[in-house]
Amino acid sequence: MGSKFADLLLKKQSEGVQVNIIYDSVGSLGTPGSFFDRLKDGGIHVVEFNPVNPAKFFWRRLLRWQPTHRDHRKIFIVDGKVAITGGVNISGVYSGGLSGRQEKDEKKIPWRDTDVRIEGPAVAELQKLFLDTWHREKGSDLGESNFFPQLKEVGGDLVQVVGSTPGAENRITFIMYVSAITFSENSVHMTSAYFVP
Repeated sequence: MGSKFADLLLKKQSEGVQVNIIYDSVGSLGTPGSFFDRLKDGGIHVVEFNPVNPAKFFWRRLLRWQPTHRDHRKIFIVDGKVAITGGVNISGVYSGGLSGRQEKDEKKIPWRDTDVRIEGPAVAELQKLFLDTWHREKGSDLGESNFFPQLKEVGGDLVQVVGSTPGAENRITFIMYVSAITFSENSVHMTSAYFVP
């Protein structure tokens, strides 16, 4: 699945669509370097988040590098106008409908992840999060692309984008969850990969 996705991104890049990718170093440890080299050779800008490098581990540790400082964001932004975010990874396991995990009775357990498609002003907030991470991880210059086109309000739902950074001392995500739950009137729906009350 990842190879098919890479093929499509390389095709779009060859058609003049600038593709920029941030991937999590720890989460991609099993991915061969040749996979990312192929993307770079095709003109795609690629940034590794919090690179794992055993030769530099000692110095990074002194500089507060932590293997648990990961980028679990899954943000897909198209032309600065449409964003998809949520929990789905790019994997045959996720696209196949079943997790591949098995219970004792050998029945497969289906995955349950959620993605949402967003249009309107909230897309710009996701774009800011992407670009902030890109610059913090010292990604290449992306030129004068129109990352922030004029966006009109779409639909009737209120959307707020709240970003957090691994290792940051603020607890803005926690505060936003508690506030939203505190002021809820009808229902609360949550999807979280690491919900540990």
